[in-house]
Order: sequence, then C-alpha cells, then structure tokens
Amino acid sequence: MKRTASCVFLEKPSWGEVFSDTINTGIYLLEPSVLEHIPTDRSFDFSKNLFPLLLDAHAPLYGHIAEGYWKDVGDLSEYRLAHADILDQRVKLPLSGDKQKKKNALLYISPRCDLSKKVTWTGTNIVGDGCQIADQVKLSNCVLGHHVKIRAGTELNGCVIWDDVTIGSGARIHEAVIGARCDISDEAQIGEGAIIGDDCVIGHGAAVHSNVKIWPNKRVEDGAVLSTSLIWGEVWSRRLFGAYGITGLCNREITPELATRIGAAYGAFIGEGSYVITSRDAHMASRMIKRAIISGLLSTGVKVGDLRTSPIPVVRYEIGQEGEVGGVHVRQSPNDPNLVDIKLLDHTGVDLSSGQERAIEQLFLREDFKRTSPDRVGEIITPPRAQEYYRAGFLKSIQSNTFQDAKMKIVIDYAFSSASLILPDILDASVSKS
Repeated sequence: MKRTASCVFLEKPSWGEVFSDTINTGIYLLEPSVLEHIPTDRSFDFSKNLFPLLLDAHAPLYGHIAEGYWKDVGDLSEYRLAHADILDQRVKLPLSGDKQKKKNALLYISPRCDLSKKVTWTGTNIVGDGCQIADQVKLSNCVLGHHVKIRAGTELNGCVIWDDVTIGSGARIHEAVIGARCDISDEAQIGEGAIIGDDCVIGHGAAVHSNVKIWPNKRVEDGAVLSTSLIWGEVWSRRLFGAYGITGLCNREITPELATRIGAAYGAFIGEGSYVITSRDAHMASRMIKRAIISGLLSTGVKVGDLRTSPIPVVRYEIGQEGEVGGVHVRQSPNDPNLVDIKLLDHTGVDLSSGQERAIEQLFLREDFKRTSPDRVGEIITPPRAQEYYRAGFLKSIQSNTFQDAKMKIVIDYAFSSASLILPDILDASVSKS
C-alpha cells in the first residue's frame, strides 16, 4: 500500500483491509510519457508497480467512478452468471429477436424457429435463429445459440447453449455451458456448473457431474458416469476394466485422483477390515499410481501390505498366505511405455472374474464407496518374508537336478525388471540344491 497526502492505492486487499466499495477495473488511459517509467527487461505490473511509482513521484493520477454494470468474467462460472445477469435485466443490453410474453416467461425468439406449442417456458429465455424445440420440453432462463435442436421431454435450467447443438429426448441439463456442435444424447444428465467444450459427444444415459469440465472433441460413452474433468483422453468409457486390467495413459487418463477412487472402490468391494497386498514394477510412475491406490484402500478401512517393488508372481503367490483377500499390482504396460496397467487380484491371486469387475465398476462409477471413520482408517505394513515364501515354493515345484543335468549357461537381461530381485536367488539355490 502506498500513501500520499491525498491518495491511498490498495490492490486486491483482504477483507480486513477493505475500506471502499470502489474497485480498479483495469481500464486505463495513459499519457505517452508514462511508458518511460516501464522497464523493458523485467515484468512490471500496472497496479503493483507503476501506480505506486507515480504516486511516489507526485505525478498526477486520476480515477473515474463509472456508473452502470461491470463484471469481471475471469472464469467459466462468471461467464454463465453474466448471462444470468442479462436475463435478469441487471444489465441493459439490446436483445435480438421477437419479444414475446408468456404466462410465466419472457421470450426473445429469432426468425425461422420451429417451436412446439407444448414447450413449457419459465423466466427469461433467448432463442437463436433456426432453433427446433419439440413437445414437452421445459426451458427456464436459458440462452440458445443458432440452429439448436432439442428433442421431446428435455429439461434445461439456467443453461448457455452454443450454436448447432443437438440435445436428445429426456436429457436433463442444469446450469451448464454446452459448446458448439455438441451432441447430447437421449437421457443424458449434466450437472450444475459443468462445461462441455466444442464438438463433444455425450452418450445415451451418460451422466456428467457438477463442475466437471470436458475439453473439446471428447466423447463420453453410453451410460458412463464422469465425475472428474476430461482433459487428455479422447473417450470416457463406461467400462473401467479392459483385457489387461485397468489401462490408460499415465498421468493423463490414469491420474493419481483416478487411482485413489479405484482404490476406494476396490476397498469397498472387499470390505472394511480386509487385508490386501500391493506391489509395483520399478518405474517411478507406477510408484505414484500405487501410492494413490493405497490411499483409497486405507480410506475404506482396508489394511495394506506393501511389497513395494516386486514381480507380480510374488504377489500372486503371497495372497492367502497370511489372510490376504486380494492384491493390486501396478506396472508400466509391456505393450506401450506410455500406458500404465493396474491389475486387481482376487483371494486366490488370479485376475478378477468378469462378475467381480462389473461389481467394482458399479461402485466406481456411482462413487458408492463408504469412507471409514478416522479411528478405523487402514494401516500399512511390510509383509515379512514374502520373497522367501515364493522362493521356497518355486524350488519345491521343480526337480532338484534340472539345472545340473542341463549343463547350460544362462544369460539373462533383466531390462530393469523387478524379477532381478528374486530370480538370481532362485537360480543360485537351484544350482546349489542340485
């Protein structure tokens, strides 16, 4: 804060520092000589640097208190609220279209629209050129761009819809912004504050939760539930599991936030108080995702035995040895180094059945997992002798003279695999035993 005898200039004060209801809107008129005070070799802010400098120099600095409406549309929620202010006539703007008064509504209808007489209107609505709205549609305080098509039985409340959008029958959209050329399918549901970018497809019966943002050119599959913003991947699927477990681009499709939800869904499936084993390969990204999964498991009251870096055969063998009811292994995909695989295992150490996968998917998509109380949060332990158990079990399953009789030399390229932690001991013990 800089002071002169007659002026105080305070930029972005906290609530305790506020002394006026007048704000700096960032609209400036400058004499050319003012530019001489601005250095060219570093960042220099008008309000934080230039204006205090001018005040210290006793240069003339004037403000104008303007009457009327002003809003800082600095984020997407303010963008939608600016439309609401226009509809509420807090700001006076000339609105195009034929002004019509209905029983509970005020409409501005542009030419060439095909509007059913069975549309229910409330509040103030703006309808762009060439729009088509079918029977039993309910519209309240909405702004529709040009050539918007809305099928029968749809409900829109407080929405901003851009040009060339198609909205299917029975869809429900509440206080959302839909970008141009989007296709919102039948029975889709889009929550408050959601933002759908241009050229997106929202599938039949799909649900987009409140405040979720979807970047342009994305697709949400039929029946899928999207509760986090879709930025990097092209498609959000209703299926969580694929042929190799849960697979996706690391830190783009498979993020730490998503991994935490996966852990919570798996923990809810196996139940509070259960015990699971977790492990990973040597890749740092796998460690990040595994730790996020562990957080989700702990939040549902599951005890976690963390084998850290360990090959997946060791995990499979360990399950059931000390009461474990399942396991998790995270690895860099052998098919693509940019992908990460999450393998969920059952109480026998094998991959989950399709029925078990569907049950976990439902918990994950509905976010129907109960968080435990703080005093029942799970603990993390390091299982003792897991590799020893595996080594002993492996040696029991082979003939003692196998390697000696073969009389061969073995050369192994571990390629940074976690197998290097267990296989040398097995080979040494095999030769010694024979």
